[in-house]
Amino acid sequence: MGDDLQYKGRYEIAFQENEEPLRYWYHDVVTKIPGGYRVRVFHPDLKTLIEDKVYRSSGLTRLHGPYKGYWDDGGIRAQGFYHAGQRQGTWLECEPGKGKSSSGPYQNDMKEGMWTQLDTNGLVESVYTWHEGKKHGKYFEYDTTGHQSNEGLYEADTLKSVLFPRAEIR
Repeated sequence: MGDDLQYKGRYEIAFQENEEPLRYWYHDVVTKIPGGYRVRVFHPDLKTLIEDKVYRSSGLTRLHGPYKGYWDDGGIRAQGFYHAGQRQGTWLECEPGKGKSSSGPYQNDMKEGMWTQLDTNGLVESVYTWHEGKKHGKYFEYDTTGHQSNEGLYEADTLKSVLFPRAEIR
């Protein structure tokens, strides 16, 4: 891997004991870690970390390991784990600022199982069931006081039934 020393020290990084810096570049730093390569990507003007990801091979072509993505303000954008280039296990996905967040499992890079959406106050806003990346199964929605306000059923991303239908606003 190439190294351009003019960028060394451009970003504040606390390397771990088992981490060896390999490349400094305009917007990223690549290091060797046990079992792979860690890449930290920075916003070149703000000099803030926007991605921290791990690859298995030096070609940096397939994500494999922990992943964290950040908004420009430093808040989490997405956090989870990649296995052989696909999202696996529990993930957290957040809107910018103190916005909404959702969390749930991925399997083979597709949402699978129950995903919970929280509102800006951290209260449950909705819970949807996913199968192979599509809404499939029961869902529940909650009002701003945390009480269930609706429920229904999806099949392969198609709404099949709803307990409390809402009038469409025109």
